[in-house]
Amino acid sequence: MKNIFVIKNLKVIISGHGFLKSDGRFPKAEQLSLISAPADIAFDRETGKILYAGPSKVFEEAHAEFDGSGLTATPGFIDGHTHSLFSGTRAQEYFNRWAGLSYKEISDAGGGIHNTFQAIKNSTDQELEFELFTRLQRFKSTGTTTVEVKSGYADTPEGELRLLRIIGNVASNMRCPINVKKTFLPLHALPKGQNEKSFVDQMIAILPEVKKNGLADFVDAFPEKGFFSLEESLRFASAAKDLGLLSKVHADELSPMTCVESVVPLGALSVDHLQKISPAGVEALVKKQTVAAFLPATSFFLDLEYAPARKLVDAGARVSLATDFNPGTAPDADLRFTARLAASKMKLNATEIFCALTYNAAASLGLEGSKGILQNGFDADICLWKLGSDSKDTSAQALLEELFVESPAPHQVFVGGI
Repeated sequence: MKNIFVIKNLKVIISGHGFLKSDGRFPKAEQLSLISAPADIAFDRETGKILYAGPSKVFEEAHAEFDGSGLTATPGFIDGHTHSLFSGTRAQEYFNRWAGLSYKEISDAGGGIHNTFQAIKNSTDQELEFELFTRLQRFKSTGTTTVEVKSGYADTPEGELRLLRIIGNVASNMRCPINVKKTFLPLHALPKGQNEKSFVDQMIAILPEVKKNGLADFVDAFPEKGFFSLEESLRFASAAKDLGLLSKVHADELSPMTCVESVVPLGALSVDHLQKISPAGVEALVKKQTVAAFLPATSFFLDLEYAPARKLVDAGARVSLATDFNPGTAPDADLRFTARLAASKMKLNATEIFCALTYNAAASLGLEGSKGILQNGFDADICLWKLGSDSKDTSAQALLEELFVESPAPHQVFVGGI
């Protein structure tokens, strides 16, 4: 039996369902698919699925209503790249970096990812679960309704399995505030004294357990000078694919590693960062479904060049945006900050940013058939915003420009209809 909930009398619905027709490529304002006032959204609270999004009408079977007068509805934002499971602080590293030390110099001195390795070891499972749960609440407060969380802060197979179980425990908790997708990232930083091939062998050896027990939805690797070789990263990704686990790859961030054109043929869901992407990498993304995921906050906090998002959008690649939220290089979990950087530093317009935070972000997690737009049959992940009260321009583009510049708190957030 359906438990129908209706959001009534909305000022505007920005559904984004026009992105479906173009596969998220070349986003245009008309694809925002604005539905003007009065508009309603109805969903089934039992299934969490949208039943209707359109002009207001009578719902005789409605069990409950919410007055959306004066509010704009959008899909919830989707953050497809985070390292949200961590402990401790690395605040001093930011000041060391701002004083002139490089990312590699900090890592070589015992900082960086290895610092977080130790903090994780010193924390109990309960402490880590509480910290992750609290961060997920922060995500929801900014309008994010789905987040990807990576492992990667352990230096043994047992440690990585522990982190995946912690993520899973939080994700499956009925009180978990948002949707969580789990990523196995064992190739993050090679532990000191370890042989690379031997270490990768150990992580490949536990892939069957990861798959069998549903501990991860995806795998990831960080091919980069001083971290992991492209050859070993590809070997790991291929082994994961053989078991049915697709990859999301840290690609061409600090060095031109030809990662993109190497991993796209493996069917990677996304390639992330891309400051040093090659022309061949751009061409590969235009031809394939793999999403180019940009993380501008990392460039901001590391004082790196920004990835060529404008070039990728204009070429016809599928482009998403994510926070890269982590303790050492991107400490801001707010996708609205990411959006401002995408506009100011990457020169994307509001429509392109919106597509990158919703439909294409869903695609970066293989979820474009259920999330990222407001349409019948899709998940009821909905944000309500108070926008446009002082402006005569109520076009979708104008409302999104206000949202991304002024960053208001969402008036209400529904995740799966709750």
